[in-house]
Amino acid sequence: MKHAAWVTAVLLGLASTGAVASETVKVTLKDDQILLDKAFAKAGSVEFVVSNEGTVLHELVVLKSDVPEDQLPMNKRGDKVVEGKASIGEIEAIPVGQSRAQHFTMAAGNYDLICNKVGHYKMGMHTAFVVN
Repeated sequence: MKHAAWVTAVLLGLASTGAVASETVKVTLKDDQILLDKAFAKAGSVEFVVSNEGTVLHELVVLKSDVPEDQLPMNKRGDKVVEGKASIGEIEAIPVGQSRAQHFTMAAGNYDLICNKVGHYKMGMHTAFVVN
């Protein structure tokens, strides 16, 4: 009986502390680059807080990929990355001067973070990110 009460107390304690850890990564979008405050995180819930400091609308696409971030496959016109099954999600349409945040559940591995608005990837809007 005491054991059952202890297990219940432990489980309630875990539930109340939010047992799922979350990491926050600050992302700055410029018109020719993506800057991160850190290039890695632990597997689990990762929150990207994305600020658009460029002069046009941007987005952040998260791709799980072992392909280097500057060698991703392009569409036939050569102006956008072919995302395919590699995409685990994105934060779309971030206006100039604004920020958006979103959580992603990320497994260990290599990721590429890109802006896939027409022509932006080729202008340098890509960076690598590692989850361990």
